[in-house]
Amino acid sequence: MSSLFLVLPIAGLVAIFCVAIRPDRR
Repeated sequence: MSSLFLVLPIAGLVAIFCVAIRPDRR
């Protein structure tokens, strides 16, 4: 289940990116 460990941090980065490009979304 190494994929999960890699997806966890990646998902966090993606979420931050979404907020960075879309600060309107609260």
